[in-house]
Amino acid sequence: MTPAPADAFDKELEAPERLPDAIDTDTLRKYFTLTQPDLDQVHQCRGAVNKLGFAVQLCTLRWHGYFLPDTRALSSAVIETIAVQLGVLPLPIDAYPHNAKTRWEHLERIRRHLGFVPCDAGQRDRLLHHLTILAQALPRSTALRHAAYRWLQQEKIVRPGRTTLRDLITAAREAALQTVYAMLTSSLSSGQAEKIESGFWGTTEQETGVSAACWVANVLLSARDRRIWRNGHVFVCKSPLQKPKLVRQLLQSQIANLLSCMHLCLNRVFCSVVP
Repeated sequence: MTPAPADAFDKELEAPERLPDAIDTDTLRKYFTLTQPDLDQVHQCRGAVNKLGFAVQLCTLRWHGYFLPDTRALSSAVIETIAVQLGVLPLPIDAYPHNAKTRWEHLERIRRHLGFVPCDAGQRDRLLHHLTILAQALPRSTALRHAAYRWLQQEKIVRPGRTTLRDLITAAREAALQTVYAMLTSSLSSGQAEKIESGFWGTTEQETGVSAACWVANVLLSARDRRIWRNGHVFVCKSPLQKPKLVRQLLQSQIANLLSCMHLCLNRVFCSVVP
């Protein structure tokens, strides 16, 4: 299925992970206070910069469930809070770590210390399954992104890179749309299904390279963000993925049978923004 076009969400996912510029005192106390086991891990590092960098990554993983791609331009309050606990000067840690080997060793040690697991292929499959179920009720990318963050942290899985997460969300939305399409067409006879794929669609998949299922999915995907889809006297203000049962009831009250329902879905419709 053709992926959704890039939008502000895609740009946000491409941005690197970083800590907020301003962190209040309560948050610093809650998430950047090192326990004795934490300190034991930190003191295995050599040099003040390595200790500070290690501690920052440890606290970040515990707080947000991800590692920082780099430790440049961190809030001075974060460095000072950790430096006091370590008994070192609050030095800049822009150069941390010194090399890729040190970074890998530190992050692996932090991950094991906090009981997190890497987001390998098996964990990505689990996340995709979870998001696909959610996408049938929460199709918006932003909602799925936050749901993924919560699930990963709950399962203690290190958050994957943003490109990986974007691809998983896109795949989950596409799978959910296919599920809705299958739900709508489950009662069709083979002849009715053929009409949808050819008669209503107008051309065959071989001619266009796009199946009716893909086209319907893209139509449904666009019915979001306070947009109205108009067809005759039927107005749907939310995506069918958000309220599938409600929308099915609405359609069934306006049309005689499921074939007409699919005709409604496949007809060209007009979109306007709600004032």
